[in-house]
Amino acid sequence: MKTLIERSESLLISSDENEGAINVNSLGNRFQLNLGGDGIKIPKTAEEVQLQCQEALVWNVIPNIKAGVNDKFSIKCTNGDGIVVNHLLTIPQGVYTLQSLYEMIILLLKNENGYDQTGEPPFSLEASNATQKTILSLNFANVEIDFTIQNSLAETLGFEPRVVVVIPNQNGTTVLPQVFLGDKIAKFDLVQYLLLHTDLTDNGIKYNGRRDSIISRIFLNNDIGSQCINEPINPPIVSCNNLKGSTKSNISVWITDQNGNDVNMLEEPFSARLLLTWKEPLHEHHHSNGKYTSYF
Repeated sequence: MKTLIERSESLLISSDENEGAINVNSLGNRFQLNLGGDGIKIPKTAEEVQLQCQEALVWNVIPNIKAGVNDKFSIKCTNGDGIVVNHLLTIPQGVYTLQSLYEMIILLLKNENGYDQTGEPPFSLEASNATQKTILSLNFANVEIDFTIQNSLAETLGFEPRVVVVIPNQNGTTVLPQVFLGDKIAKFDLVQYLLLHTDLTDNGIKYNGRRDSIISRIFLNNDIGSQCINEPINPPIVSCNNLKGSTKSNISVWITDQNGNDVNMLEEPFSARLLLTWKEPLHEHHHSNGKYTSYF
């Protein structure tokens, strides 16, 4: 019976150029790594060549407000000089909660003298946790928020493309603040989780019927701006039989969202600990004296 000996190679990989990553793309989610020395050599007689991602570290900084996608907010209100003005605000790209987004909009509005700062802001935003929708309150009768503009926050805040205005009652009176519940669920969590890929495998985990060299799923399991550590108890085992009889001197690694789209890592590196294993047959050479020598 053939005897098999298990071999393994542990790999610590990082997208940090200071740690040796090369060809890092502008988004920071794709890089290559030179394995150095003789690289990884898998004999053609190897069996069960397998890869596991035992640990992955990423930062929860992937933007949910993206430049040229959903970074515009249009509001008409009375400015600090008592004049009704239309303001088109551009939200800096970043990862926001509802509260931090509201604070940024108010800051931008203040910078444009957008309202009388001795009084209350022209509008407010709150979360309806029960419905997962946004509560938008207009605090003055002449305030209008236009969600029809290009690259607006409509989808993020959960509003249809429409202009939100104060509507008088049937008797002509106006109750302020006037409160509007979002038309649909707000979308702040654009990235549900990340997928880690590498060309060490030409196969990978099957995801909804397709394969794209996926070796692990990474959860954003910490607060915004914090590092997320993923250490699966039972890491998926991925076949790498494509490496049989070859030497791998460099590898490509990339991270995508759950839909396979590139993500912006905002210059924060990600890293992982991989374990590559395989089995080699133990060969035995018998001598005439009955002794034998084993070799691989």
